[in-house]
Amino acid sequence: MKAAVVYFSGTGNTYRVGELFKTYLEDLNYQVDMVDITKSDNALKNYDLFIAGTPTQNAVSTFNLNEFIRRYISKKDNPKASFITYVTHSWGIAYGHLTIRDFVQKRGFKVMGARAFQAPNNFYMFRKEHPKFNNERFNAALEDINQLVKQIIDAFITGNVIIDKRSEYRKTMKYLYAKINKATMLSRLAKLMMKVDHDKCTGCGVCVKKCSNGNIKLTDGKIEFLTQCVACARCMHVCPKNAYLLNGEAFEQYEGIRKPIAEIIQA
Repeated sequence: MKAAVVYFSGTGNTYRVGELFKTYLEDLNYQVDMVDITKSDNALKNYDLFIAGTPTQNAVSTFNLNEFIRRYISKKDNPKASFITYVTHSWGIAYGHLTIRDFVQKRGFKVMGARAFQAPNNFYMFRKEHPKFNNERFNAALEDINQLVKQIIDAFITGNVIIDKRSEYRKTMKYLYAKINKATMLSRLAKLMMKVDHDKCTGCGVCVKKCSNGNIKLTDGKIEFLTQCVACARCMHVCPKNAYLLNGEAFEQYEGIRKPIAEIIQA
């Protein structure tokens, strides 16, 4: 059996949830491919299962995942395939797993699971009312994710469906959130709100290479931002010198944020 984890991940939470799905499926003798939609432009064919994941933006999913699915995943090329959809979010209520579900169902696929995972808050610097997770809450969130992923896979293998339900009123609000996403100035967020402390910055170029949308460039040893930001905050978390500033303030990176979830919860 063949599966693909198709994902976009900014700070790494969505990727690491995808890693867990991969681990549990490989234990069941699935061949599993990890497909980063920012690096792949090939049609995906002859899969039995797709697991589609993305971070949340304004309570829905990032739009580029739907666009990738539209371009590269068809029922014709994958006649036996079903989907599991998921999003990661740090606070509040998310609906992106349902917007992705609706999208793939319209394309003829059966959805066997849809889940929102509350992950460590990598965006606490944007919303001060939602602070950084302390170590206890960080580890608890990862353990919860681990248990929920296992639950979804166990249900899938037995032919059962697990859909994370939302109220009908809230469900209809997802369309408003989608319009908000398109109307906001996310593309200029870095240019408007972010700077780099060049006393710390060494010009290593890690953020330039890792930027998911090519929004950062290094000119004469100085970091510059373009107007293609997707507000994923990856640059802030991958900087080896923690040189990024948001509205003039530094923030504290998590320790172990790049480690696999299974490795952290087993430590």
